[in-house]
Amino acid sequence: MDQPLIRAALTQRLADNYEEARSEAIWGLARRKDQQGLSMLIDRLSAEEWMAGDEMAAAEALNLPYDTSAEELHDGLRQLLLDHFPR
Repeated sequence: MDQPLIRAALTQRLADNYEEARSEAIWGLARRKDQQGLSMLIDRLSAEEWMAGDEMAAAEALNLPYDTSAEELHDGLRQLLLDHFPR
């Protein structure tokens, strides 16, 4: 589901002290093609280490198979962000 109340709740969780809550918020927002969620997921995939859920959320946001390479996911998310939120 994608509703303003859900996005607001997820956005609030981005500052949660519990890492898993923050991750779930990033993934949920990215799946909804939210600018902040996409940007944060791109940053995470750019880091040396990321969580397995990062790749899964990216694949879902891009409608790609789960075994898509991290590089492809990163590039796809960057393009999705540019397409939905041109600068």
